[in-house]
Amino acid sequence: MPFLEGKLVSDKTINEFAIHVAQHCRESMSYMLSKSDSADSATVNHVMPLLDALERTAPSLFEPGGKLHEYAKEKRALVKNDGKFNPA
Repeated sequence: MPFLEGKLVSDKTINEFAIHVAQHCRESMSYMLSKSDSADSATVNHVMPLLDALERTAPSLFEPGGKLHEYAKEKRALVKNDGKFNPA
């Protein structure tokens, strides 16, 4: 992912990535209309897989109490608990 190359892994970088994706991603209109805004689908389709991959390859970045741990926890709760985010 060229957008992320050479950047520090942080919640700020991941948020910038989500904004970049939301601005440049072309999803089907039916999918977009089922979400409250493009940030919803960017979170489900791009941020969550990125967080999962980062956690698998660098678990130390996600240790409890750390910034990325809290960030990932917040995003996962958002996807799990808010019906508008569920890609059913």
